[in-house]
Amino acid sequence: MSATSTGPSKIRGLLPKGTLVAHKTGNSGANKSGLTAASNDIGIITLPDGKHFAIAVFVSMTQEDEKTINAIIAELTKTSWDYMINSKS
Repeated sequence: MSATSTGPSKIRGLLPKGTLVAHKTGNSGANKSGLTAASNDIGIITLPDGKHFAIAVFVSMTQEDEKTINAIIAELTKTSWDYMINSKS
């Protein structure tokens, strides 16, 4: 899963360049009404100290566009990353 090339702006989107991420994306696409049933990304992220954390982000039943959905996933991941980095005291 570390070779996954789909979803570069999802989990990987706001993480520092070179961060090791093993992940799998998913996307239902939007229906005729513009409703996306599901867009998601789940993965394991390696921290600079070699430890890992897992994250799963599912955005569902939304009329947001793909760029906005991906930004939501990226922002939640970055917030988790920041927490993990800063909680190591």
